[in-house]
Amino acid sequence: MKQVGANEVVNIEEEEGARIAMNIMAPALMEKVKLSRDICLQEIPLPPAYIKTRLGTLSLTEKYRLRMGALRRYYTSLDRDGNSIRTEKLLFPEPDEELLDGDILILIGSESDLEEFRKGGEE
Repeated sequence: MKQVGANEVVNIEEEEGARIAMNIMAPALMEKVKLSRDICLQEIPLPPAYIKTRLGTLSLTEKYRLRMGALRRYYTSLDRDGNSIRTEKLLFPEPDEELLDGDILILIGSESDLEEFRKGGEE
């Protein structure tokens, strides 16, 4: 394909295979999108060590060299028949936002920095 002028060749089977392997090897990691060779955007469930802490105290940029893209939060309520309804909100939190159990952090950084953050929350 490159010989006929294509700038990039994408092997769908290889891409999907890598995604499936990642889900098997690291089920705690959710969606991951490569933005460049070294940088990716990744959904990471909030590590238990960070529940009930304020976003600003994580020092994402200073300690882990990460940027916060957004925060995915789920809310559960009841309809008038008593059935639970789960709704999802995408938040762009301020540093004083309290992080809750079940939050999904959408972070941007290198794969090694994202892994360091995830492991740091397991301590």
